Amino acid sequence: GQMLVAFVLVTGAFWLMDGVILLFASVSGHATNTNPWWAGLRAVIGILAGIAVFSQPVLSTVFIVWLIVIILGLVTIVSGVQEFINGMKLKKGWLVAGGIFYVLFGIIVLHTPLMAAAVMARFIGIIAAISGVALILFSFLLKKTEKND
Repeated sequence: GQMLVAFVLVTGAFWLMDGVILLFASVSGHATNTNPWWAGLRAVIGILAGIAVFSQPVLSTVFIVWLIVIILGLVTIVSGVQEFINGMKLKKGWLVAGGIFYVLFGIIVLHTPLMAAAVMARFIGIIAAISGVALILFSFLLKKTEKND
């Protein structure tokens, strides 16, 4: 819970600072690769989002997690469709199957975003624990290799 609140507050701080910097860049004409009006609009949205996060951190936690999961679901579906099309063009059945799996997974994520977020949080925790153990073991291996040299 505390990690999630910290993540949300860091995200809010990022949006706020990004918005302020982009606003100065768009007003001064230094916004690169974009129309200054679009940069200004994005800056205002970023500033408002940052303020919203700091004024309602608990509500923002639910919203940001939900938004991230929705984006993940949409990206997964688009990736799946692309993989399916590439598999059909290349006549690779495993790519076609993978594309179908991605699309189905994306649909499931979009259908139950908060449950998907809870499952992903656990999955990330498991991966972090496994990675931590692997890094510790690897450090001992490096230490042993260093002594042998």
